[in-house]
Amino acid sequence: MKKKLVRILGLTLAIVLVLTPAAAVLAYTWEYYTDFSVENTSASDQTAVPVLTTMEVDNLIAAGRADAGAMGVRITEVEDPIHYMLASNKTGLFVPDLLAYQTRNFREYTGYIPDATDFDIITGTDGYITIADDDTLEPGSDFETEQKGWVDTDAGADKNLVYKEDAFRIFIDGATNITAKSDGDDSFNPDADVEVTSVDGNVRYDAGAVGDTWDEVHDALDADLADDDGNIITVGWNCDEVNNNRWDDLWRGYLLFDTSSLPDAATVTSATIAIYGTNKWNQRPWGDLTWNVFSSNPATDTALVTTDYDQVGAVPFATAITYADYNAAGWNTFTLNAAGLAAIEVADVSKFSIREATYDAPDVRPTWSDGNMARVDFESADNAGNLPVLTVEWTQVEVTATGISSGEHIIKTVLHNNVFSIQIDEDVPFTTAAVGVTVPANNNDWILNQNNVMPYMEYFYIWR
Repeated sequence: MKKKLVRILGLTLAIVLVLTPAAAVLAYTWEYYTDFSVENTSASDQTAVPVLTTMEVDNLIAAGRADAGAMGVRITEVEDPIHYMLASNKTGLFVPDLLAYQTRNFREYTGYIPDATDFDIITGTDGYITIADDDTLEPGSDFETEQKGWVDTDAGADKNLVYKEDAFRIFIDGATNITAKSDGDDSFNPDADVEVTSVDGNVRYDAGAVGDTWDEVHDALDADLADDDGNIITVGWNCDEVNNNRWDDLWRGYLLFDTSSLPDAATVTSATIAIYGTNKWNQRPWGDLTWNVFSSNPATDTALVTTDYDQVGAVPFATAITYADYNAAGWNTFTLNAAGLAAIEVADVSKFSIREATYDAPDVRPTWSDGNMARVDFESADNAGNLPVLTVEWTQVEVTATGISSGEHIIKTVLHNNVFSIQIDEDVPFTTAAVGVTVPANNNDWILNQNNVMPYMEYFYIWR
């Protein structure tokens, strides 16, 4: 494998701060140094922020960067003063006068010996390390990571050792458990007109001046209007104003989402569909109106036609929203059940419908009421405002190392030959099958040691 990210060289920072380290280079004076940045992400000023490094004192003295004294060794760099108190191979560094939200850049000289550029990176209270996204760091389907440092394996929320959002993470999964996992949380919208992969809109049956019976309206194979470029999607019905037991209109909504960017090996663990309501009508006598998500199967993924009217399912994909709870000026969210999750396609377009769920979907004839309406409206993708949104949480693969006490550990993860493993120190690795797994590439940065999970870290590697 080719090493893509070498040992992190640099210092860290404590007390709600973030480090973005740079690699060490060989100066033209044949001294080694590391450039690093310290960022205060809090609203409070900081003074004398401590950092611990491991360097041989003799190397610094030999390079003329340190003077021995009665209380150890003190150094002042050429730039803003950074003071070191040395004992053996430990160096205490203090970054002075770091104002709220301020970032300061420093250069750390290490002497003549390349090995002297190995630093422990101390994250401290609420500190963590970020590494800017880079295409060369994307893990893909064949990679190895290795990280060394002192790990707090007590249970805690979001204790991430390694975290690339919507791609990969290593974290504390309960007390004494360390889990490596490829997972994500992605959102999708239908296309606005002109559609490229996914359409939304409604198909309407219009019975005309005299109306039709409920069975004629409900069971029609062909409707009268397919609207896939309007700003509003309507779902529900109108009763005829004059003729008893006749209905004028019935609307059904369609929502398609291109979910083909989900990893091929992804298992959907949860999902929601949210629509932004703009109006609703319940002109009695109906007191039990509801709306829900169902399947759909239009003739194409990019346009609606009138024959799509009957291409809707009757199995509910979520808990229905009642008329009273439907927000006519805000978001309405459906949490998908097992049937709804099964309808999400990881390599294609996921297709849904919105129907009135008390009468239309189960084909129950509602009480006729002259000229009255039972309808809701919500914004479509063509509104360019609050688009319908499908949010999907997924997992590709995960493996957990159990019984790991707090302390200094080497944590290694490997994805190779369809096997995913995590190994703690030199113990037998924990493994699981990982057929077809590829960690997705994205633009998210790498975050190391989030939420005090690793008070100090010696290094982090990625090989591909």
